[in-house]
Amino acid sequence: MAAASFGLSDYDLIHTQDVLATVAISRIKLKHVPLVATLYGSVTLKVFYELETTQQSS
Repeated sequence: MAAASFGLSDYDLIHTQDVLATVAISRIKLKHVPLVATLYGSVTLKVFYELETTQQSS
């Protein structure tokens, strides 16, 4: 809910730096505003490993 107070309609591009911020911002940003994510850190690795072990790819 805090991210909703950022005034995202004023931005031409949004850059996030982790998985949690990317998901939160993607849910509230305007459709025409691009979202670029640079994912790194322990939370990103945890999500990656969780998905790798639970989601089998063909």
